[in-house]
Amino acid sequence: MRTLLPALMTLILALAPVPTADAAHVIPDPPELSEDEEAKLAAGKLVVHKGIDDVPWKVLGVIEIAATPETVWAQILDMDTRVLDNKSAESCEVYGDTTEGGIRNLYVTMYLQVVGRPIVYHNHYRVDAAGSYMWFTLDPDKESDLVRCDGSYHVIPSPQDDAGSRLIYVLDTEPRTNLPDSLRVLMATKGLKQMLTSVKKRAEDAS
Repeated sequence: MRTLLPALMTLILALAPVPTADAAHVIPDPPELSEDEEAKLAAGKLVVHKGIDDVPWKVLGVIEIAATPETVWAQILDMDTRVLDNKSAESCEVYGDTTEGGIRNLYVTMYLQVVGRPIVYHNHYRVDAAGSYMWFTLDPDKESDLVRCDGSYHVIPSPQDDAGSRLIYVLDTEPRTNLPDSLRVLMATKGLKQMLTSVKKRAEDAS
């Protein structure tokens, strides 16, 4: 039995996951939509799902864009125009841009004015170009005026238009101030709609 222990331990260590600075991500499947929701998208409207993962203010939005995925990504990643995606945003600043293991890491500071109060937060965006997917969190190395700012962008070929795209956006934010859930849902939904409609307009204008 003792002679088997070293070999057994070697096998266990070989099978154990190796911790990394950035855990591997899983690209989620696009959400299943009803016929009515598909009809809304075909009519140029957006679809919003609230309460994702049983979190009331975590929202998911879907929109159809008459532009190629490449054009849509060009607008999403154009940080100089990101202030157009949020009416409260005043400016943004890229303070880091590196690529490691096929993943592009973008570090961006956002400057907002909300009800006359300045809000600054620092996001770490991770871009998987091969998967047409980007996810983001707050940069843990910098202090932000938000407790959490998580989410993702997923661009896929449109199921409705061979020349178009479908953008799926998920947003989960938590301010440092204690707000009622209803207000947090309202703010998250408003921000999501602003982002989706802004990217849609800019991408279609660029096509």
